Amino acid sequence: MPFQSPSAADRITIRHSGFSADRYKLVEKIVYGVFAIASGVAAIVAAFLGITGAASLSTLLCFLFLLAANPDRFSKFKASLTGIEAETRALVERAEVTLEQVRALAVITAQLALSLTARIGRVGTYSDAEKEAVRRDLAELCRGLGATQAQLAQIENDYHRFNQIDYALCIALSFNANELQRRPDLHQRWRDFRGRLPEHVPSPDELRGLMVDAGLLDTVTQELLLDFDHYCRTNRHRRPEVWARRDGWTHEQQEARRRAAIAASTGSSGS
Repeated sequence: MPFQSPSAADRITIRHSGFSADRYKLVEKIVYGVFAIASGVAAIVAAFLGITGAASLSTLLCFLFLLAANPDRFSKFKASLTGIEAETRALVERAEVTLEQVRALAVITAQLALSLTARIGRVGTYSDAEKEAVRRDLAELCRGLGATQAQLAQIENDYHRFNQIDYALCIALSFNANELQRRPDLHQRWRDFRGRLPEHVPSPDELRGLMVDAGLLDTVTQELLLDFDHYCRTNRHRRPEVWARRDGWTHEQQEARRRAAIAASTGSSGS
């Protein structure tokens, strides 16, 4: 006679008699386990004797008894023409948690790597091409792990912010210290800009206002400010080849101002 689980009323009676629900579940599991072992032994004996049908039936019974002995382990049981699929609830939950942890770790690691890449010394370190390759590879890795767009933006935040700082400083370095000393108001604004770095980067409009008030908005500087504005809006360089030679912007700006001054002087003389 097959083993039958007691009814709810029977379970209450058992519980009141001092036989707890946990103890009942343990006994139930043991009984199903014994039946599973017996079915397994029967399957082996039947296979040894060449009784294929009995061996198959015993194997199936063994599997079913194992399932009955461990109902809490299985979140899904599906029988189909292609076979039988079973997933354990604990395994699935562990896998999901692990994947989430790996994703979070990848985001933090990538953010730190890009931040260090951007902050590292400005001379004799990574080239612009190498920095951009690191950024692309890390972003692709995190995207493959399922990082959201917001997380990708978080990863690249410091990388783009320090590029913006370089834009602002390299454009404004053409200020002549002596000229600033003669204009205390401009000198104080410049000190304020410098003092707020790196937490606050002056916007292209703020920097343009300072250059206009100082009378230093030459044609080269205007184009550089457009490059700066484009990068702030898109995180992409408008003229990568110009960005690559940013160490020479001051010379280019001063040369443009010198040519403009000569042209203005020549025009005045001619008139």
